[in-house]
Amino acid sequence: MNMNLNILYEDATLQVVEKPDGIDVEEVQNLLDDGFSLAHRLDKDTSGVLLIAKTQNALSYLQKQFQERMVQKTYLCLVEGNFTENEGEIATLLGRSGNDRRKQKVFLPGEPGAEGKREATTYYKVLKQYKGY
Repeated sequence: MNMNLNILYEDATLQVVEKPDGIDVEEVQNLLDDGFSLAHRLDKDTSGVLLIAKTQNALSYLQKQFQERMVQKTYLCLVEGNFTENEGEIATLLGRSGNDRRKQKVFLPGEPGAEGKREATTYYKVLKQYKGY
């Protein structure tokens, strides 16, 4: 594995690495040792933690956890504008973009193409406010 990726944890079946923004997960996959597989994806412009399975059993187990929504994901972001509430919930639908199948798109219920899209719920909490953000 290329040491440019910071390894946060490793055991016999799993490797956890820090993915910087600006790197596509396909680029990360190309850096992995033979037999290692990404258990999930992060957008190119998103930095974060990637789980890498070192065995087929580990890959199947991790993918099942994601598919069954057993994994809780936490994101920290800077948002332009101001929230009217300090915490809340955003419920929408998520699916492949019709314009670019490599990208995800948010669909509103009832919007053309929204049928069959998966539900996506985001719970947010404002940690700090900055002027203009």
